[in-house]
Amino acid sequence: MSWKYSRIAVLCSGNICRSPLAEHLLRKKLAEQELNAQVISMGTLGLQGRSADPQIVRIAKEYGCDVSRHRSQGVSRAILEATDVILIMDGVQERMLRQYAPQIMNKVQRLGVFLEPPQDEIDDPVGLDAATFRRVASEIDAALDAWISSSKLPQ
Repeated sequence: MSWKYSRIAVLCSGNICRSPLAEHLLRKKLAEQELNAQVISMGTLGLQGRSADPQIVRIAKEYGCDVSRHRSQGVSRAILEATDVILIMDGVQERMLRQYAPQIMNKVQRLGVFLEPPQDEIDDPVGLDAATFRRVASEIDAALDAWISSSKLPQ
């Protein structure tokens, strides 16, 4: 199969939980399928230089990913404009992007719609219990698998 995206951005609010996990999981999944793309994550809150949440660091290891060196970054208009697709987690990111850079909205996809059954949002686990973090990680993992499958081009 061939691949239709070469530059992918993943967004959440703080860029310390959902999007860093999604970024690293997506890189791993694409590499396993020999699909090439640059993947970056950002947060709409504009947090700069923060480490990934310790619970996400632990859970990411269970998925074979190391996010221990991740540092958060805020949304960049230049990066968003240069990407082929922007994966978001919820309506908060969608509303922010619509105001911040309306010209990129045709690239925006909510990751939760690729779940079965589809979900409008993938919850933010910040400040919640370990079970919530695990559920969110599982949703991100499953949604990425479905998104990748739907994004392949026929031979």
